[in-house]
Amino acid sequence: MFKRIFIDNYRCFTNFELVPGRVTLLLGPNGGGKSSLFDLLTAVVDLTRQGADVREVFPSESLTRWDKRERQRVEFDVEGNGGVYHYELVVEQSAEGGPTLIESERVTRDGKTLFAFHDSNVHLHRNDGSPGASFAFRGTRSFLAQIEERGETRDLMWLLNFLEDVWTIRLNARAMESGSLEEEETLARDGSNFASWYRHLTQEIPDRLQALWSALKPVVPGLQALKLLSSGGKGRARDLVAAMTTAGSAYDVDFDELSDGQRALIALYTLLEGIPDAGCLLLDEPEAHIGLAEVQPWLVELDEKFAQSGQVFVISHHPEVIDYLAASEPMMVERPDGGPARARVVKFDRDSGLPASQQLARGLSDGE
Repeated sequence: MFKRIFIDNYRCFTNFELVPGRVTLLLGPNGGGKSSLFDLLTAVVDLTRQGADVREVFPSESLTRWDKRERQRVEFDVEGNGGVYHYELVVEQSAEGGPTLIESERVTRDGKTLFAFHDSNVHLHRNDGSPGASFAFRGTRSFLAQIEERGETRDLMWLLNFLEDVWTIRLNARAMESGSLEEEETLARDGSNFASWYRHLTQEIPDRLQALWSALKPVVPGLQALKLLSSGGKGRARDLVAAMTTAGSAYDVDFDELSDGQRALIALYTLLEGIPDAGCLLLDEPEAHIGLAEVQPWLVELDEKFAQSGQVFVISHHPEVIDYLAASEPMMVERPDGGPARARVVKFDRDSGLPASQQLARGLSDGE
């Protein structure tokens, strides 16, 4: 899991550092940098795992506006695989409209170099840190996206697999449709491909879907299960439908005919079963579509999911979310006087008689 995140010269971040826990609630005013933090981590995932062009994920507009430097820097430490990984990325922008390039990129494990890119050359290293192949490479993309799992890349691939399991989710319930043309291994960031992702889960983890229905039945009245039915057209197209029962009568409803809240609830509960056990979930206002009484039961499931493995970051302004996760050392991300974003641990007075959300609203919380 992430143990430290450092960002410099990216949007509102200048020498920004965050030390998260296994469950990290991110609080703070709008414009404080919470969603930008998620965008930055998503950019690194797209660069290293999806092979995105560095100009796409670090456009010149992502430079800190009040800072005149042209280099952006990202670092993070990840604990796992029996050690601590350190990742560094330096992106060089051009103020005169020239190319955006990766200046340097490095991965180490317990101080031993596993991968390095600098001076337009890739340097691969073996698991023990000893040098391997070196060759020229233009830094418009990360070479990490091209590395395949072999014996000598085993330890490096652990970090890359970890990054592949970092999921950023901000659900748009109205974008979630019933149709599916094929299976998809990952839920889209807005949840729009839920039908295709669920189709994948029915093949990969059918046993865990039973636990999903046990959790969902009390919170979505009448819901019995989801089914994938042939759309009647050519090929492998399927429609996702909800099997419902009301007053003893069974019937089917297309998934996109369910309410926004019902679709969001189903997606949120399915996430807890579908994300890899050691995955990292970045949730941006997950409560946006669901009712007050529906929030806490889902938070209980979330807490149980990440109690022993994996990691979750939650951005929220919702009092129910704040009160439930207040004990997990929430972090305030804010920009004092409109300057660079800063993160601090929020301490609530448990003896005050006021819930954490009320203390926050009244300005009674303290920080470090």
